[in-house]
Amino acid sequence: MPAARSSGPAVVAPRTTRSSQPLRCRSRMTGMSIFAWPPPYVTKSARGTDDILASRAASRSLDVVAGGSPSDAFQGPRRAEIMRVLVVGLGSMGKRRVRDLVRLEAGPVAGFDPREDRRTEARERYGIDVYTDFDEALTRHEPDAVVVSTPPDRHKEYALASVSRGLHTFTELNLDPSVVDALIAAHRGPGIVIAPSATMRLHPAIVRMRSLLEGRAFGPALLFTYHTGQWLPDWHPWEDYRDFFASRAATGACREILAIELSWLVWLFGPVDAVQAQRAKLSSLDADIDDVYQVILEFRSRVLGHVLVDAIARPAVRFFRMCAEGGTIEWDAGSGSLRRYDVASAAWQSETEQSAGLEPDTAGRESMYLSEMRDFLGACRGDAPYAYGLEEERDVLRVLTAIDDSAGEGRRVRIARRSAPG
Repeated sequence: MPAARSSGPAVVAPRTTRSSQPLRCRSRMTGMSIFAWPPPYVTKSARGTDDILASRAASRSLDVVAGGSPSDAFQGPRRAEIMRVLVVGLGSMGKRRVRDLVRLEAGPVAGFDPREDRRTEARERYGIDVYTDFDEALTRHEPDAVVVSTPPDRHKEYALASVSRGLHTFTELNLDPSVVDALIAAHRGPGIVIAPSATMRLHPAIVRMRSLLEGRAFGPALLFTYHTGQWLPDWHPWEDYRDFFASRAATGACREILAIELSWLVWLFGPVDAVQAQRAKLSSLDADIDDVYQVILEFRSRVLGHVLVDAIARPAVRFFRMCAEGGTIEWDAGSGSLRRYDVASAAWQSETEQSAGLEPDTAGRESMYLSEMRDFLGACRGDAPYAYGLEEERDVLRVLTAIDDSAGEGRRVRIARRSAPG
């Protein structure tokens, strides 16, 4: 392998095929479809999750490809069986993306990471080609799609380099609005997919709660309280938490958790109109972060929510309680339970069977991530639009910015509504 030249990307002209169109998929696999689902290695619980997601797919908006509008009818490339994918960053999330791409039999998968230990582990565990240099990986692997799984403060350089080459691009959660703005500006058209991560929207409990709200089974939601947290050193117990990006102020643990949770809360309850927040450093963690946020969310739908996020809780907690005029929903992710109190029958009813795939949350949960990669590949092939766009992510980051402003200034902050296109 050639010696590393630079770990940073170079922006180059788009690679083209003989037809002068951006290269996407070059060959077709016979006798097997990546979308034969579920493949034999997926557990029964993951199969159930997929059944739930299938019902949601039919109602997906067209406003999903890099924040397009309903007038931008989906024009992604048509289906071909093999895609070449490059995963940038081979830390815990990057290895998970590699693992799922290999399981989905996406096509040749390669990885780039400047750290030798991560490259070695990925090569030995998953049998993929690995590279010490990003430009070399692009040149030699010739990917159709790039998955950016670096820390959030490194997304911009790699994602922009990928988009500039006309490659489909998936990014993990973004925390910096300027990254999203730059990707929107660089987007080359509806034929190229730019897909930000919104994994929690694929959680079976959240899918079921949305279904219940859409069916108005117990009236519109009125209020909720939600506590999620985990002791920061337990996030990555195999490494020193002080070396982890979640220990840095700009990419701190609680800011990341908030962005993750906001992406599905707005999916359930709609846009946020105003916030009021507090934040503090309460623990003895050796990290330059606020380790607790407490937020009041006022939704345009008139739902009132309270969110407590921390990097302190031991054991980890994720508990959600929502009240409506006709009843209550409780979700305890730690025990894998989802239940609904029905006023008419004055009894609690389990929703666990209706949420096939629901199980106690663990670090090894794969079904959401597997489905997310499958959805990205499907969008790249033109099978269906990707269900979460850059404009949606930008809206979530507007809320996150307002939370920081409110906590810093000690006041309620209203959130400007997105301007109508045109």
